[in-house]
Amino acid sequence: MRKTLLQLGYFLAVTPLILANSIQAAPVPSSQWENYYRIGAATYDVALWSIYEVALYAPTPVYDGTPPFALDIQYRRAFSGRAIADRSIQLIREQGFADEIRLAAWHGMMVAILPDVEVGTSLTGLFTEEGTVQFYRDGDPIGAIRDPEFGRSFFDIWLGEKAKSVKVRRQLTGQVNESDNATP
Repeated sequence: MRKTLLQLGYFLAVTPLILANSIQAAPVPSSQWENYYRIGAATYDVALWSIYEVALYAPTPVYDGTPPFALDIQYRRAFSGRAIADRSIQLIREQGFADEIRLAAWHGMMVAILPDVEVGTSLTGLFTEEGTVQFYRDGDPIGAIRDPEFGRSFFDIWLGEKAKSVKVRRQLTGQVNESDNATP
């Protein structure tokens, strides 16, 4: 119990500092990534439902994992911004990130930034060379998180070795093989 209270006290003390130092005031213009090469694209489905289409963009025609790069997600279902933040944190945690204080801070920042989406809404995350993740809704800047560890953990949901869908990761990064396209 004492450890939990100490962690909560630490969280309450550092969260305002993390938030103050992590949210970028001036957005990166969307034109920075609009001229990137489309490296790959995939559709993420759960059972019979198409959840979203996602595409990876980079300044060179070959993705090497080094920022800058952008992921654009076109939603095929409606979700609340909170649900997107909740699921993102769950997936980051499943990849092995265990700092619950940082996860809670990132969750709070994402809830503050991410809007509710409808069918057809596009959310784009641009991971800059400086380690900032700039978010866009339908091409308009909506907020940013300036934390390279967040950026890496967030984009690893789709691009990391422990990505939930290996097929989606391969398609996004241009590593498609014949079995990825085979019909079951």
